[in-house]
Amino acid sequence: MLISQRLEQLARQHDDARRVVGVFLIENADRFDQLTMADIAAETYTSKPTLVRVAKQLGYSGWRAFSAAYAREIDRQRQIDSSVDHSLPFGDGAFARDIAHSIAQVRAESTLLTAERLDIADLERACEMLLSAQRIFLMGYGFNQPMLESFSRRLFQIGITAIMPAEDNFAHTAKRAHKGDCLVIASYAGSSTASNLLRYLPDARAGGAKVLAITSEGGNFLRAHADTTLTILTRERLYAKIGTFSTEASTAFLLDALYGCIFARDYRRNLDDKTGFSQATETNRTGIKP
Repeated sequence: MLISQRLEQLARQHDDARRVVGVFLIENADRFDQLTMADIAAETYTSKPTLVRVAKQLGYSGWRAFSAAYAREIDRQRQIDSSVDHSLPFGDGAFARDIAHSIAQVRAESTLLTAERLDIADLERACEMLLSAQRIFLMGYGFNQPMLESFSRRLFQIGITAIMPAEDNFAHTAKRAHKGDCLVIASYAGSSTASNLLRYLPDARAGGAKVLAITSEGGNFLRAHADTTLTILTRERLYAKIGTFSTEASTAFLLDALYGCIFARDYRRNLDDKTGFSQATETNRTGIKP
């Protein structure tokens, strides 16, 4: 996750000085590079040791390391042109036309941002991992599930079977995975080892399985235990948002790009298979050949 999102998470989970510091750093990101450690401590009525504790809780060795990383993130975000707030793309009383236009902008900008920053070498490795796998397992929670189902259906139409275990079988799947298997795991946060999806991920790796992660930028548990990662890029806040329009658009693009690369590896055969599958499906549905 982004540091700003982790600060938001920190502020939501605590009701003490950590919350005060987290909210302050989010709300004053535009002037963070102008503030010293002493300034922040004074304006939040905390102390330098408190700031150090916050930095360490976020996974940094100290305030200096955190400050440098947060400044870099803020600078990267400033370089992204956006005509709409991805967390709150419309306000109270907005007209239907404006709502539709704003959401379209969010989805278009998120897709373009993800495409611009996509590491092509990672995409090619991900493609190779799936094509060389004996078994493919697709796993994710929430809105990731219907996206993975669509991905699985498209793979099936070109002769590739991808298994989607039920949520209560995630742990069993990971623990039993072995060499020749590829686990595709979609999780934006990628950090909750309390979930069965990630808790047994080290077991899958130990068994020789490959792991393709689809997760957010920045460090997290899933990325650290994956062989290859496709990065979800979004400007949404973690909690204060209307919906996951941006995150869903970014994730959908990554799956589309991965499917496209797999399709292109044997383009003519896959096109014939896809066309034949579509014709057969339409005939079965209507009883009329297209």
